[in-house]
Amino acid sequence: MKLLLESRAQRRLADTEAWEKKKKASLEAKHKQIEIEAENLKHKKLEQLKNKEAGAQKTIQEEKAAIEAQREKSTMKVEDKASKYRASNSFPKKFFGFC
Repeated sequence: MKLLLESRAQRRLADTEAWEKKKKASLEAKHKQIEIEAENLKHKKLEQLKNKEAGAQKTIQEEKAAIEAQREKSTMKVEDKASKYRASNSFPKKFFGFC
């Protein structure tokens, strides 16, 4: 009888240890999966941030190019007027704000 009880106790302990190992392995697998998902989310968010930064940089470059084109256009317009006045040997009607 004592041997039978000892055998049952050993079997229950073995079953409990097996269940514990299985549970630990399951929890470790879930933990690892959560870490992987967190890493993937981190990479995704960093990529989105880089894309936003690149888009902002592109917009800034386009804005700078538009401002530069406008400045060149204005400069050309002034130069054309100046050459027209030089060619006609006259002054503009509003010369230095006197007229």
